[in-house]
Amino acid sequence: MNSKNSHNISKTISPPVIILLILFTAAIIISVFLSVNLKRKTVEIDELSKTNKTYSEKNTNLNKIISEQSVSIEDLNSQLAFFSTPEEGAEDSEASIPADNNTQNGAGSESHQNLYAASKNNALNSLQKKAYLTFDDGPSNLTPVVLDILDQYNAKATFFVIGTTNEEYQQYYKAIVDRGHTLALHSYTHNYNKIYASVDTFLDDYQQLFDLVYEKTGVIPSLFRFPGGSKNAYNKTVRSSIMDEMENRGFIFYDWNVSCGDGSSAATRDSIYQKVMDEVKSYKHPVILMHDGQGHQATIDALPDIMKSLSEQGYTFESLNTDLSPVQFPR
Repeated sequence: MNSKNSHNISKTISPPVIILLILFTAAIIISVFLSVNLKRKTVEIDELSKTNKTYSEKNTNLNKIISEQSVSIEDLNSQLAFFSTPEEGAEDSEASIPADNNTQNGAGSESHQNLYAASKNNALNSLQKKAYLTFDDGPSNLTPVVLDILDQYNAKATFFVIGTTNEEYQQYYKAIVDRGHTLALHSYTHNYNKIYASVDTFLDDYQQLFDLVYEKTGVIPSLFRFPGGSKNAYNKTVRSSIMDEMENRGFIFYDWNVSCGDGSSAATRDSIYQKVMDEVKSYKHPVILMHDGQGHQATIDALPDIMKSLSEQGYTFESLNTDLSPVQFPR
């Protein structure tokens, strides 16, 4: 009886039904597998999201630290004068230097025959506290304001001038001389790529400025300042030859040991004042780099407070001359 019933049941389950049962079972197994795998992947994604968030937070903190360090490095670089970069208005210091730098040294060139200074350096600095205010990139509409401020303190300063075709500004060359300040050369064009292409291009530029200054004032300048300082990214292959050539012609170049920081577009009246006060502490004879060219109103605004504070610290203000030991970056 049982055998017969069993036989009847097996006849009842047809092959297609068996196949369906197998497929259904397989589908359940696959679904379970996929569900487990999906859950595992979800957990991994959550872990990756957490890790990514952690790295993102660390990256944000790192960027903040880098930003803070950049400010510190910028301030440090301004104090390490021999790593100086071009001043305000200069082209990008990373720009390539023209390949044709190894040209003649300019000696004996007919176009530079009268490019000679009036006198030589022959004395050491005084032991008294003296501050030497120097102003680059003028004359401009700010120059007469600077002259008036200097008069209020009975102070003398040095103006490293550039070339200008503005007839009003050209009058300030003589005003500088007439008020007893030192008129010195900086560059006619202030074009780094041009003047540092070779020794001759440097001399050509300075000859143009030399002639203009002499025409307007009758003065033969003896002092000059390299645009960007005596060491910069543009003149590294020609600086020694330029130094030799200019010194052979009797000129004395001046760098600086204190910078007011007005070469930065972020400079303010307060930052300029504070930077000078911080850096001047290290020197009995600070040569302070400032600018009276256009766009430096913050410098002019800070100047009275700077002079007042330095006066209270016992400094007198004098102009640079050929009888001093020049402040120069290490060669």
